Amino acid sequence: SGLVSDAKTNYESALAVAMETGNKTEQMHIYCKLGDLHREQLHEPRVSHKYHTEMLALARDLGKKDRERLAYNRLGLACQDMNDIEAAAKWFQKQRNTTDLIQDDMEQESQRTA
Repeated sequence: SGLVSDAKTNYESALAVAMETGNKTEQMHIYCKLGDLHREQLHEPRVSHKYHTEMLALARDLGKKDRERLAYNRLGLACQDMNDIEAAAKWFQKQRNTTDLIQDDMEQESQRTA
């Protein structure tokens, strides 16, 4: 539809600006939005996978565990949509492992401040 096409164009323009200005956090968020758009609206899981892989690389680079966990989830969903159940299971396991790490970090932080 026209709205989806407009959204895609707007995200791509925003991504170009974020890349020009070196705003990696914004790039990461836009990669997520583009990946979601391609999987959910355009039914292009391979393209979605590509964008979420970029998101994951930036999340790791920026040390954003919550975004890393989200990227694992989205990569798992894209693999599921491509009927690659084995790869999907691996991504979902990484998501669970990252959730455990985040919880451990939060517990350690609360013990330090207690």
